[in-house]
Amino acid sequence: MATAFNEDDTEEVLFYLQVTAPPRILSLSEVDKNAILCVIEGVPTPSVTWYTCPSSISCSNLSHGWRSQLGASGQNVTTATEEGVTLVRSVLTLKALSSVSAVRCEATNSAGGRAQDLRVFTN
Repeated sequence: MATAFNEDDTEEVLFYLQVTAPPRILSLSEVDKNAILCVIEGVPTPSVTWYTCPSSISCSNLSHGWRSQLGASGQNVTTATEEGVTLVRSVLTLKALSSVSAVRCEATNSAGGRAQDLRVFTN
């Protein structure tokens, strides 16, 4: 609540302040032989979309060659911090990482978007 006044009158106004922050990708890493973990923060809660680049082609930094993994096995765990920032831990599980040369984690919310790529090296 805010109060504004002068010698003629006093007025109280109730307002809500909503702060937004674009997603920030904190980490992107392999966590298992077939799983990739992407940790993101942002306000409001970022949504995560996964993409893969097949090992048979080369993908560019833009959208050329990347394939959406909307139907892939994935898991998102969302937690809120004391500061009101939402932390999202998203895991993409593939049948085999050897079928891809790179994985992209893309995070978006109403304040913006970010993407980060991870090259996959198989033995």
